[in-house]
Amino acid sequence: MPNYQFSGVARDSSIRAIGSLFRHQQGSRWYVDVRFWPQQSKNSLSLANAPILSRNAALISGETAPRRGWRQDISIKNTTNWAVQKIKDCPINGSRARYDNDQFCFVFQNDGGLTVYLPQFELARALFFHDSYLACTSLTPAALALEFDTHIDKSGRSARITVMPSSGYPLKHFNDVHCREVLSWILLDDEARRSYESIGTNQLQHGFNDENYRRWNFRFTPPQIANGTFHVRGRFDPETQCLFVYEIDKIRGLKANVPEEVIFEHPDFKHPERVKGSGDAYPVEPFKDIEVEDDGSANADTSTIIIHSAGISIGFDNQFKTITLGVKTTASPHGEWDAEKSVDGKLVVSTEDPVQGGAFTSADWDNLNGPSDSSLFFENKFKCFMKMINELTWQHGCSIIDKNISKLPPFVRCKRYLLSSGGPRSIAAIILRSGDKEFHILEVDTSDGEKSLSTQLLRLKNPTTWLRDLENIKRRLVKGSLTWPTRTLGDLCGRDGYQGISHPQTSLANKGVLPPDSIARWAERFFEWMGRI
Repeated sequence: MPNYQFSGVARDSSIRAIGSLFRHQQGSRWYVDVRFWPQQSKNSLSLANAPILSRNAALISGETAPRRGWRQDISIKNTTNWAVQKIKDCPINGSRARYDNDQFCFVFQNDGGLTVYLPQFELARALFFHDSYLACTSLTPAALALEFDTHIDKSGRSARITVMPSSGYPLKHFNDVHCREVLSWILLDDEARRSYESIGTNQLQHGFNDENYRRWNFRFTPPQIANGTFHVRGRFDPETQCLFVYEIDKIRGLKANVPEEVIFEHPDFKHPERVKGSGDAYPVEPFKDIEVEDDGSANADTSTIIIHSAGISIGFDNQFKTITLGVKTTASPHGEWDAEKSVDGKLVVSTEDPVQGGAFTSADWDNLNGPSDSSLFFENKFKCFMKMINELTWQHGCSIIDKNISKLPPFVRCKRYLLSSGGPRSIAAIILRSGDKEFHILEVDTSDGEKSLSTQLLRLKNPTTWLRDLENIKRRLVKGSLTWPTRTLGDLCGRDGYQGISHPQTSLANKGVLPPDSIARWAERFFEWMGRI
């Protein structure tokens, strides 16, 4: 994750309030009224930066900042009966005095009688605003129809999405399975698309003009969500039994009315071809310091830089596969960093729509850095491992807090992120609770038998930085040719806070496949080690 900061915003600022949207009547660029802490002269950011705009978020350079607020999993039963109020209507002390008190919230009661005030901008950010394109395009209701042509075959099992050559959606996002899944959901699911396009419709209906600006208090119609879960952080007031949501960082149980297979096609799609001696077919951009020039324009002649930020994990309640069609080429799909655009060692970029003659390198956000339910495609690789985890819950009283299955990242000259078959190699990260202790368990897919790798049991010193730490472990695991980075694990857990636990014995004829009758003993060994670290 690169280090980033905004020009004109003090380093390590935090977002205190998110107000109305506005643009100059003679201009097309929308801004969000933002108040920072500490207080400073800059009081807005472009809507193109909406993916990282959440209340109380710390704009700490690149690092996954500790996420502030009271954590809560909220069960979503039915979004159609949500009430609409303003922040100033929230009974929590200080709500009426907030700078953004005129902004709209959805209001509903959770199980147990907790009243939730969920700012509408935050819900739209969590559902839709995962990159600059989706944030800015939302204000134009007909934009998706002009830039994407969708066709579902007669069987209803396959869809083809043609990306128009004039589309402004960055092609690099199609390299990310999570971006493809969310875009498929928005384009093909009637509820999701109706909700997304209601943003622009509401702006046209409820926005107003003053002397120089067009202004609008953000509001939209949520998609129907039944039996979903939001993991949120916010301010909880025990006296009023109210929760004001700052941020949604995980969504589970979204219904995706999408065919089993979604094919994206574009004349410029390029599938890189491995060349003998070239190492990794997907070179990784170097780690850089990035300064986002909020008021500048991006140059259309530069390769778009993707800025990954601490973000949102979305899980759909059904599986679907997304693929891209394009011609093979040996050219890199990532382009090169433009060293001439660096200032004081920082790469200066703009997240606005690229234009000819723009002053800065083009960039876009990607805040979908958590797993979606595409992980279910890899879960068959971990059947015995997951049986062992279930054994810990059934026989040893453990409880599963979280499950994360994702692909190992590609690196130049490193090939072990792929299975011997050429498919992606995945890693499972399970969070378990046993009594008053919390454990993190890591298991890598070695079903191809290329290498034996123990399962890691971790007791973290600081679990709040786990998302960042997991990404670091994955990178070092690949760079080390599937060797656990013990020095990193020691830093995270202390010398005696982690343990590698070997797999049960496998037969030579079925290398990489665990015998089912060994699961109970494997779980017993895990539980014994839980009592030691």
